[in-house]
Amino acid sequence: AMAPDEITLDMIVETLEGKHPPLDCLDDPTACVLSEGCEQQQVWRGVEEAIQTVLKTTTVADLASRQRRRVGPIKTSAPN
Repeated sequence: AMAPDEITLDMIVETLEGKHPPLDCLDDPTACVLSEGCEQQQVWRGVEEAIQTVLKTTTVADLASRQRRRVGPIKTSAPN
């Protein structure tokens, strides 16, 4: 098992959903005949890179820590 500070959100998303860019042409430029001169593709590539940066640099421990700061300790059992 891995510690929460070793598990990135990217690892979770890739395991559950695989890699799915916002546009097919980001993985396969031949998917669209307009790819060569498409400015929209460049914008979406930047969006994809920003998303990947966040997912690759955020761990489960980071997320839990942020949640604790927001609402207090996370309860792991039902109240009596």
